[in-house]
Amino acid sequence: MLMQNFKSATDLGISDQEQASLIKVLGMLERAELRYASGTETECENGFNIGTQGKGCGTPACIGGWVARIMGIGEMEYVDSYMPDFSQRKPDKALSGLYWRYPKDVGVEEAATALRSFLTTGDARWDLAVSP
Repeated sequence: MLMQNFKSATDLGISDQEQASLIKVLGMLERAELRYASGTETECENGFNIGTQGKGCGTPACIGGWVARIMGIGEMEYVDSYMPDFSQRKPDKALSGLYWRYPKDVGVEEAATALRSFLTTGDARWDLAVSP
């Protein structure tokens, strides 16, 4: 197996706990432990949906929602803390591009590609992760 070449948490502008959780979510996505679930499903163990932060255990969650679950903190509050300033008056926080700048209808494989890109380059590159 090839060694992972991820940037350090410091270089990514995130905490060590966030980096470890992101790496865990990446593994879950790549091993298909998370499955795509519609945003309307209310009971979906291991559900993934980029358009929802989750509303508690057993409901679908986005990348940030799964990171929050792994860290044992509130999903909506955590993901919302990275909401970009859409007025562009201040720079985005480190994870804003991964948690908020995604196109619609993102599948598990595409999310894994964007997450791997973020961990290796600091940029999710949704434009390359999602086929037109």
